[in-house]
Amino acid sequence: VYTVDATKISIECFKKPMPNTPMLGAVAKVTNLVKIEDLIKEIKDFLGKKLSEEIIQANINALKRGYEEVRG
Repeated sequence: VYTVDATKISIECFKKPMPNTPMLGAVAKVTNLVKIEDLIKEIKDFLGKKLSEEIIQANINALKRGYEEVRG
């Protein structure tokens, strides 16, 4: 069993409860199916066409925190 406070991370990063990105970081670490660097690149590529740099960076920070703060 693994846990991560994705809601807390998302509130701190986005100022609202949007736990998807921190959960993605946690799943990446626990499963080892995808590298964190690849996820960061995808966030930049996908969101870079639509959103501001501030929002992109908040997503990257949330992803990294989910990755780093998952416990099991």
